[in-house]
Amino acid sequence: MDARQSEVEETDTLLPNSSARQKHEELMSRALDQSEIRGFHRKLFLFSIFVWFCQGCLMTVDGLILTAVKKEFGVTDVVLGAYNYNLGIGLFFGCFMTAVSDVHGRRKTFIAFSVAVAVCASCQSIPRTFLQLLCVRVLLGVSMSGVWLTTPVLLAEALPVRNRGAYLLLYCCGWPLGSVVSVGLVKLALPNWRLALVLSSIPATVLPILAYFYIPESPRYLISQGRYKPVKELIGVLYNKSGSGVYQEDYSGIPDAPPSPPEAEAVKRTHSRGWGGYSLLIKRRDVHRPTLFFCLCWTFLAAASWGMSTWLPTIIERKSGKGASTGKMDPLRIVLINSVCDFVIIVIASFAVDSFGRKFILYVGAVGSLAASFLLSLATTEVSAMVLSGFHQMAQAILWIVLAAFTTESFPTDIRSTVYGITNGTARVGMITSIILTGLLITSNVNFPLHFISGCYGTFFVIIFFLPHDTTNKSMR
Repeated sequence: MDARQSEVEETDTLLPNSSARQKHEELMSRALDQSEIRGFHRKLFLFSIFVWFCQGCLMTVDGLILTAVKKEFGVTDVVLGAYNYNLGIGLFFGCFMTAVSDVHGRRKTFIAFSVAVAVCASCQSIPRTFLQLLCVRVLLGVSMSGVWLTTPVLLAEALPVRNRGAYLLLYCCGWPLGSVVSVGLVKLALPNWRLALVLSSIPATVLPILAYFYIPESPRYLISQGRYKPVKELIGVLYNKSGSGVYQEDYSGIPDAPPSPPEAEAVKRTHSRGWGGYSLLIKRRDVHRPTLFFCLCWTFLAAASWGMSTWLPTIIERKSGKGASTGKMDPLRIVLINSVCDFVIIVIASFAVDSFGRKFILYVGAVGSLAASFLLSLATTEVSAMVLSGFHQMAQAILWIVLAAFTTESFPTDIRSTVYGITNGTARVGMITSIILTGLLITSNVNFPLHFISGCYGTFFVIIFFLPHDTTNKSMR
């Protein structure tokens, strides 16, 4: 046995396993789960909406300034595609970097990544060559991944069980709101695309400042680290009005830290000598199977969704007959219509997710997306293709937000960010692979990519059967 293995096994014997500590942590978790929605929760919820508003502004502007960027730098359409490909590369690597949240905390991780987003977003208007712009895009993608993936984890770990799913879906309304605002910014700034990027980055610049003064550390992360004192203070605030006596009586006997300090130190050593959350994930064999199936779900969902969104304009154009430009819709109007549809379906899903359950909503969304993509292959007119694409837009939006909530809730606190990052990283693989495959298929027949996309949704539907038990109205570990 080598020295490293013996060192790890020695650490394992020091990990906290006392019944007293387990009882204390279960009691605090139960108190967090059963509390009413208070100002603490509402503030974090509103902050999460603003986070998604900022991301909606940044991402939507990207798609509306491409023509101006192409004109200034004089690049071809193929080269211009690297503008978004490089962002996707950054998003891919950033997904795996969010594991630091399981080691250093949600708050520190979010602030660090939000500062990086603010800097990179502001610097997008500076480059004088297209290559310089692409480099900034990679860094922006890495930074945005950290913000995207830390936000739902932080919110989910703070919310009580009751209506948790509704809040985890409803905060996503910030994205379409940001998209609507970005349309106004683009109309104001174009043809000066640099000004459009500067204006869209203003909310992102404010974000880290608000985060520093506004967001607390996740109470469940604090519990996992043995930092009981701030959690006890929070529970006192949550119950000071409702006065549920059991918690006010029992948690008063919980110490400010675990009874045995060396145990907490052992946890820190386990994190630092390995790869943070990845070292714990490797040792947690009970979560390997659900991690695999969640990764498959994210991969096929991203493959279907991005394959459709990338080539849908081309598909509709060819189905309309000879691709005539007459009647072509204004891109700004398309963004507005899609944003309204997204907002409406998010609100509807948020009211249904806690009543019907996560898996049921995923089944419904998968069937709707599969039906829309398959029927689109049978459409013969531009009008029918547009109607079916709108239906697909709403159905796949449900899948994204519900799967995100379900994934966040399904894993233990000490590896939650790590697993969530891995699943979203595999989604980027599905996205890139699908864009390439559907691009090759469409050269042969306009319906071939739609058949591929339908197959992805069908596979997604089957994989749902293998996901863990529904987390609706259940405590988070």
